[in-house]
Amino acid sequence: VGNENSRSEENQNQKRITDYYQISTVTNIEEKEYSVIIDAIFGTGLKREIEGTYRDVILQANQKKALKVAIDIPSGIQDSTGRVMGIAFQADLTVAIAFIKRGLILHPGTQYAGKIVTGDIGITEEALVKTVEKAAELYLKVVSTGKERLATITDKDLVEVAKHYNLDYRKDFIND
Repeated sequence: VGNENSRSEENQNQKRITDYYQISTVTNIEEKEYSVIIDAIFGTGLKREIEGTYRDVILQANQKKALKVAIDIPSGIQDSTGRVMGIAFQADLTVAIAFIKRGLILHPGTQYAGKIVTGDIGITEEALVKTVEKAAELYLKVVSTGKERLATITDKDLVEVAKHYNLDYRKDFIND
């Protein structure tokens, strides 16, 4: 779905992989029988209502008699609230990547998820806890410096916070 010329580099890589393994993908759902429909149109971070071609494709997919599988979260479900953003893919099975998103268990999102399983991608519980702890620590530092726009923290903001607290930006905020 969408303009093929506007695909992200990651999306282009995924397309090459599906082509290599001869996995058929469609951008327009034709009038034929499907055994499985996999939804990966939108993922986490959806912030706008679904309209136009995207809405039409999700509506068509929902009307097909096939096993419907969503990757990470059904398209159209807001990942942190469970809100339906105009329309949502009605999955029989959702494979949540790494961990279950809040929107999968909150109403009304839970009604679109079907059975929920977690797909392990190698993120350990220890790494997840460290990331949450680092995010909480960063949040407290940002709030204490008056930069309460956490959702839009930039690298420049992190450098400022690091300087303010005599931290090494690369060592304390980048794990490479």
